[in-house]
Amino acid sequence: MVIFAGVAVAADKVVDRNRPPVAASTKPADIPKIKIGSLSVEYAKPHAGLPTTPAIMQRFISLRQTAVGLVATQAPGELKLVQLADVADGQPLLSVSAVKDVEKQIVEFITDTGVIGVFVYPKDFDKDGHNLDYLPADAATKPQDLQLVIIVGVITAL
Repeated sequence: MVIFAGVAVAADKVVDRNRPPVAASTKPADIPKIKIGSLSVEYAKPHAGLPTTPAIMQRFISLRQTAVGLVATQAPGELKLVQLADVADGQPLLSVSAVKDVEKQIVEFITDTGVIGVFVYPKDFDKDGHNLDYLPADAATKPQDLQLVIIVGVITAL
């Protein structure tokens, strides 16, 4: 990257640092579409010294409340603190980014206890959330049971 008089020149784009940023449009991952009936967590393989699943479910997480549903914390909207156990109350609509944000906050909680190598993903779905029902939900849409699986790496030898 080369900078000339306030303009950064990259191989594929020019960014004028003197012009205010343009607001990004809403990405499909930020549109609440997934109707949640229940949410639970489980370890793929439990190990001693890990936070219990009830302790994880009692943690407060942050999401953004929009007129349609819940989205990730970096999206616009009113910040909402909710216990993980209560996320599915009222069968809300969650965006894909909200599901990924919940996963991230669970990872942060577990790593804050000193555990490393933590990965969280929806059970019966791949790591990118494929197979989640991304079709717009309505009153007739069957709520999905979102089960989050926690994988923790274990060092067996040094």
